[in-house]
Amino acid sequence: MDDWKHLRWLEYADEKQRENNFKGFIFDDDKDKFVWFLNNPKMRCFTLLYWDILELISLVGAVNCATALLRGEVPLEVDINEPFRLGCYPIHHAAKRLDPPLVLLFLRHGARTDIKLNVPHPYHDSDNGLLPLNIAIKAASNHKRLQDWTPRRSIFDLIAILCHPELKDALETVSLLAMRTKELQKIAYHSYAKEGKPIELAILLMQMTPGSFCFIEFQSKDGSASDGAVKFSECINYEITSLMNEFKSTGATTLSQMLEDKMVAMRSMLLLLEVFDKAGWIIKKYKAVKPT
Repeated sequence: MDDWKHLRWLEYADEKQRENNFKGFIFDDDKDKFVWFLNNPKMRCFTLLYWDILELISLVGAVNCATALLRGEVPLEVDINEPFRLGCYPIHHAAKRLDPPLVLLFLRHGARTDIKLNVPHPYHDSDNGLLPLNIAIKAASNHKRLQDWTPRRSIFDLIAILCHPELKDALETVSLLAMRTKELQKIAYHSYAKEGKPIELAILLMQMTPGSFCFIEFQSKDGSASDGAVKFSECINYEITSLMNEFKSTGATTLSQMLEDKMVAMRSMLLLLEVFDKAGWIIKKYKAVKPT
């Protein structure tokens, strides 16, 4: 009760005080106070625009406040696919947070998964050009549990780590976005396999239907027709052959560290594909029943 008396006092506070208190409601994800504030005509904050509110909600993961906003419980019109002032979208923030409830809420309200990030700001430089799915996979690959794994270690160790309960939210976020993203095979190949990123590839493979990643459909150069399906493993073998040809063309007698590391990563991914091809359903079943 005393808390609500304090809120009524806000009606007589200056705009900056009201704004700071309102932001506190969002940080606490207090839906009731959030709704009360925005529905009270005496609480207007002209310095707070609706996209500032939605961006703050997205950044801190205030899913209760987001629910009220998107369901029309407050007098603000929201377009979930309208970028914020710097060009980022709500779904990108939620993906980076690895926040399944917030991602699911945005998706249910029509958030697009085919928009690539394009933000002219140094903080987002490494994420520019990425889909929400890519951003979530990148964030998941940086989990503390994965920091000590390298392609020189066992693929089975990697799979075991990814089944750890601490990665549940990360993998669930990736799964939600993967289900609504097209051409996963091409993303798996061009974004991860071709770049020598076995951790990221494994994270994506764990969300795909076993067997669905065996072949990749390539289009002709003009995009008018299919050039046919190619086995995923053959694509990786092609990359390995290209790396070896690159090495031979230099005339060097030993592989550079960078080239050697990429070769190890490529061979690691070949084994990864084989494991998921033969035991993908078992891995998915184990992950589903593993206690949290």
